[in-house]
Amino acid sequence: MNAYIAKYVLNDSNLMSILGVATVLPVVIGLPFSGAIIQKVGKRNAAIGGLVIIILASLVILINPYSETVIVTSILLRAVGLVPVSAASNPMLTDVIDFGEWKYGFRSDGLVFFRQTALV
Repeated sequence: MNAYIAKYVLNDSNLMSILGVATVLPVVIGLPFSGAIIQKVGKRNAAIGGLVIIILASLVILINPYSETVIVTSILLRAVGLVPVSAASNPMLTDVIDFGEWKYGFRSDGLVFFRQTALV
């Protein structure tokens, strides 16, 4: 996606590295703090909050879809929203496994995690 945006939207392939850093940097900085956020608001609410941030950040591009500043800002904000979603998704899957064991008496670890990798 970054290569396409840099080359065809911003008309400058050299911006691909800046877009790449904007995609990864907030995640690298934010993941160590995600545990505290999840502990405070819960996995579900953290994931929903992250998704709301991602949606709102995606709408930022509508301001000016050809502006380098607007696109980088949108990418940075989406990456910030991705932090709680990434941190909460696997623990939520293990909650599904635990619930299945509680409800039906058997664990389905392989089935749940196989299904997750098949969807990605």
